[in-house]
Amino acid sequence: MVVSDIASRNTAASRTISVRLARDANDLMLVTAIPVSYTHLDVYKRQGVSSDRDISTRGPRPSTQDQELFIMVVSDIASRNTAASRTISVRLARDANDLMLVTAIRSAVYLAEQDCPIEEEFDGNDLVAAHFIGFIGNEPVACLRVRFFGEFAKVERLAVRHQYRRSRVSFKLVQASVDYVRRKGFRKIYGQAQDRLVDFWAHFGAKPLGHNRKITFSDFSYTEMVLEIEPDANAITLDSDPYVIIRPEGDWDRPGVLDMSAGRDATSPLRNM
Repeated sequence: MVVSDIASRNTAASRTISVRLARDANDLMLVTAIPVSYTHLDVYKRQGVSSDRDISTRGPRPSTQDQELFIMVVSDIASRNTAASRTISVRLARDANDLMLVTAIRSAVYLAEQDCPIEEEFDGNDLVAAHFIGFIGNEPVACLRVRFFGEFAKVERLAVRHQYRRSRVSFKLVQASVDYVRRKGFRKIYGQAQDRLVDFWAHFGAKPLGHNRKITFSDFSYTEMVLEIEPDANAITLDSDPYVIIRPEGDWDRPGVLDMSAGRDATSPLRNM
């Protein structure tokens, strides 16, 4: 009876509804993370109003030749726009806005689709990791996280919004992360793949680690995998140009803002306190 009473109270407490204002950056991340679906709701449709419009033409009717030329121009523009809208690009997250995009994508995948509790998905490692964001056109559609350890890098938290899973964005993301890790000089990439996705990671050459350790968390079973890689020919080492080392992460081949500052004299402008 006592145990039942405690369990009943805990269940009731877990269902208590409370509301408060967002007050800091962590709260804003929560706002971004809460997934909402409008799949069955047309928020733009007004009751009793047809979506058709009566468009009347005024002035002289264009010639057939003009009409054909107009159609060709519109078709060409539409074709270019369609191609641009399908272009896949990948870049590193560099600021708080990018982290908000990462939060939104992972929330749509892991919180909304897989019912992962928010404290398990956002596990305290996001501010000590590198994040890649995949775009189709200008739309952020996928993300991936990389963390670094002594002798290996760990690739994790790959998420692709469901309507873009037939694209190649997941492959582009993983390849970008592998190239990035190679540039840092690592020889091994470690991952924990959901059992159903082992074949996906095998596509890149990853193999089960072989320890036969069973890993289960957030309601899924995982397989440990490792990818053996060769460091990039231009891997960053202690012998690298010191200005390369201080450039923005992942953008090592272009002069950065600190390169530009080297043009000023070293005046050591310390203030007297």
